[in-house]
Amino acid sequence: MDEAVFVIFLLPGFCVPSFSLSEYYLINDARTWYEAKNYCTSHYTAMAHIQNTEDVQRMMNIQASFRNYKAWIGLYGGVSEWNWVDGTAATFVFWDDGEPDNVDANEFCVAVDYNGYWNDRDCSETKPHVCHFGGAGFLASSLKRSWTESKTLCEQQGGTLAIIPDNAINVMVKNRFPGFGEAWIGLRRHPMNFWYWSESGVNYAFTNWQYGQPDNPNVTGSCAAALSYGSWTDEPCNA
Repeated sequence: MDEAVFVIFLLPGFCVPSFSLSEYYLINDARTWYEAKNYCTSHYTAMAHIQNTEDVQRMMNIQASFRNYKAWIGLYGGVSEWNWVDGTAATFVFWDDGEPDNVDANEFCVAVDYNGYWNDRDCSETKPHVCHFGGAGFLASSLKRSWTESKTLCEQQGGTLAIIPDNAINVMVKNRFPGFGEAWIGLRRHPMNFWYWSESGVNYAFTNWQYGQPDNPNVTGSCAAALSYGSWTDEPCNA
């Protein structure tokens, strides 16, 4: 998801994770806690939210190769009250021995170490950070593949290629672009010459074709890609 374009190139794609899919992503760039919060919100769903020992284990798994530093998670507050970035109180905690200790009365943000334990830290410190992606939303894959390969990749990750039934969802997709020019969505042309969303089979009234699109004369091999500014274009499905 960090991060097309025409006929001879393979396009990235947008996946919609299944509702139950929830993944952690370790971002190695050093940021303050607030910078990390903004980055995770812009590129994923939010900073990591840890609710149980299973989440602790998954956190340890992604940090296994990085034993010399801590990484920010989405917990903040004070000595007696800690909240996640979505505003919910932390009912499950996994503090390291002696934590939280609020050194210099200035440690209001939380980092996790490779053993999964939590430590309160100064929010202005720069650290790697763990982002979370799950629930409703869109994940942009920078892997360049054909439309069919992208569809398979999304399904292997427990989701589908993006379905865009209205303008509000189209804006969400546009806001997930990390910089590349085009990305596959789940729309393709039927042999009977109408467009439909491959996962649902539905033909929604909403479309957002760029002016002059679709223009691919190949009725049986045309698939749709979203552009970084929100419009759509058609490309050969094997592009």
